[in-house]
Amino acid sequence: MIFNPIDHPSCFEKPKYISGHSAWVEHIPFAFAIISLLRPKIFVELGSHYGDSYCAFCQAVEDLKLPTACYAVDTWQGDEHSRIYGPEVLHTLRQHHDAEYRSFSSLIQSTFDDATHHFQDGSIDLLHIDGLHTYDAVKHDFENWLPKISRAGVVLFHDTNVRERDFGVWRLWSELKENYPNYEFLHGHGLGVLAVGDKIPVQLKNLLETEGDAKQAISRLFSKLGASIAQDMCRNSHISALSQSVAERDGQIASLKQAVAELEGEIANLNQVVVERDAQIVNLSQAVAGREGQVTALAAVSEEMLSWQITKPLRYIGHQLKKIGHVWRISLGLIQRRGAASTAIKAIKVLRSEGLAGVKQRIVQVQHRPSNDFASHENSEGISVHNLINSHFAALTPLRIYSLPPTQQIRRVNVVTDSVGSSSLFGGVGTALIFAALLANKLDAKLRIVTRTEPAQPANIDGILALYGIKLEQEIQFKFAALYDQKYEIDVAKDDLFITTSWWTTAATLRSVSHKSIIYLLQEDERMFYPFGDDRFQCESILSNRSIRFLINTKLLFDHLVKSGLDNIEVQGKWFEPAFPAKVFYPRKKAQGEKRKFFFYARPNNLRNLFYLGIEVIEQAITQQVLDLDQWEIILVGKDIPNVSFCNGYVPTKMENLPWSAYAEFVGTVDIGLSLMYTPHPSYPPLDLAASGAIVVTNRFANKRDLSMYSPNMICVEMDKDSLVEGLRKAVIIAMDSHLREQNYRNNKIFTDWHSSFADIIKELSGVV
Repeated sequence: MIFNPIDHPSCFEKPKYISGHSAWVEHIPFAFAIISLLRPKIFVELGSHYGDSYCAFCQAVEDLKLPTACYAVDTWQGDEHSRIYGPEVLHTLRQHHDAEYRSFSSLIQSTFDDATHHFQDGSIDLLHIDGLHTYDAVKHDFENWLPKISRAGVVLFHDTNVRERDFGVWRLWSELKENYPNYEFLHGHGLGVLAVGDKIPVQLKNLLETEGDAKQAISRLFSKLGASIAQDMCRNSHISALSQSVAERDGQIASLKQAVAELEGEIANLNQVVVERDAQIVNLSQAVAGREGQVTALAAVSEEMLSWQITKPLRYIGHQLKKIGHVWRISLGLIQRRGAASTAIKAIKVLRSEGLAGVKQRIVQVQHRPSNDFASHENSEGISVHNLINSHFAALTPLRIYSLPPTQQIRRVNVVTDSVGSSSLFGGVGTALIFAALLANKLDAKLRIVTRTEPAQPANIDGILALYGIKLEQEIQFKFAALYDQKYEIDVAKDDLFITTSWWTTAATLRSVSHKSIIYLLQEDERMFYPFGDDRFQCESILSNRSIRFLINTKLLFDHLVKSGLDNIEVQGKWFEPAFPAKVFYPRKKAQGEKRKFFFYARPNNLRNLFYLGIEVIEQAITQQVLDLDQWEIILVGKDIPNVSFCNGYVPTKMENLPWSAYAEFVGTVDIGLSLMYTPHPSYPPLDLAASGAIVVTNRFANKRDLSMYSPNMICVEMDKDSLVEGLRKAVIIAMDSHLREQNYRNNKIFTDWHSSFADIIKELSGVV
């Protein structure tokens, strides 16, 4: 008679207990079935760990109201395969077990060998072996416990289909199945059913003797039932993560409310400070009046010393500057050094074209030219606050611009960035160029690249646009606006748009052009570049600006910025998801016999990439045999990578400063990537890798908790060594399962078209501009 699962409806039940950590869940339907088939008097499990399998067997015993005595044997300390863990695992299991099954079940914290003394020979009807998975260990467990098996006894072996690291269950199984009736399920890492006794129940015997299409049908049924439970586990894990996120947000809200209360107290204190400052202003106003009298007296002296005709222009300047005593004294010094007439005429031209600020700037420039008398002036009075601040914040130097007359108007999209050199095109700058090119085409405008630290390399721009299939419809212009150069000038038309790529390029542009013409392409929480101090303060003042528009890279970053207090971004900002075109990012074919490739994004000088945590994680993964160096090649990809060797003297391959096209080609050959980012943005390397078919492990931060909405092959874990190593363990399992890896890759939700990424934003801008 053929085995019929309908005769054992318990196999269609849902488990009451799922830890969320075990791969055994895919065999729970068969656990229910084997209890129904065998109806054992004594059941023993060797190696229960989280307890998913053991609780399933106990649930079946309870549901069928059997008189079975159940025993779980484990040290609950871990081993080299399950990793070492603490007492919390057993504590969590006991909470469920003791409440449900303690009337017929016992958890025995012991070694397997010591536990044999508690059981009589020939007493165990069902034994499940799931301890250390090396060949020697599992063979020892089987031979040591074999005398305890009854004449109706069955032994289950988990992981019969795992052939990596030093797992050896498959090897023992291939030996034993030649001598005993058996059945093997290949899903869920494999489960072997071995009939050791000679008096097996008929129904179980029917299952073991099933062959051909019927056997395939049974295997498919239990595989699908198990997959359903695994999917439920994933859903529940996701719900749990969401619940945790909600709880964290509730805590953040409470903290914000407390912060608001504290700020209200500070506002009250500041109001008092304002009153005191008002009194100081009155005193200062009186001092200014006195200074004006001094300036008037100096002007009278100058008129007596110089001819009326020569000093007439100077008197005009003196009238404009009479409230600035220090500037006036410098002007008189310049007259004595350079001649009254020429100095005054130049000053009038600057005053009329650039206003008072221009005159002050010219005086500062002359004041700091090398000369003996001015050097002594600097030594005696020190560097001015203006020049001291400008020297520290050189990157904020305003763009030097002049306005085109109405008859020469032109429409342009400008990108203001530090550099478009080869090493700058990865990620952010490349995204800015793509967005600007698409926007320029939509507006029928010219594209102009304004760089601040080095001249642009046109070939780089052509290369990246060609790589993504973007062709400019009008010419491209380049302008080098060097921070140190006082001679360059940028012509600006009324309809010019400026796309800025950092808070400092935004600050420099804000001081020169209409604020409504600026679109700040923000691709990271740039406040996190700095400790609390002047730089962070300047950065935050730009991020909180309410007069410019923001374009944020990813919804994750947008949500983080808004929740961190930048409510202006919620009003004035839009977000987009980056694209990874399939013609650039796709899995490449590998040479036969080639080692699998492990990618680590290594940038030690970019602290937020957590280089040192990453190499510690890799070291631990190698030590624990998560990464078997006989099968895996470790490759560090990035820049400024030091020479490093891992345990046993293994030296990884280094790939530094790759051109964009070579980088895209390489990631298509990667199997697993480890890419860390101590910020809320997912960053581009994990997305590059997932889009190219690799499995990626990255860290959680703030609201970056789960990246499966981009790809099931992206594993996001807590930012500690053990969690990251465990994430790599999961990645290895997926990487070795070609079917699952391919299925996950096909379920990617990553954008593959930049036109689609920016379509709504460009449509909105083209309607407003």
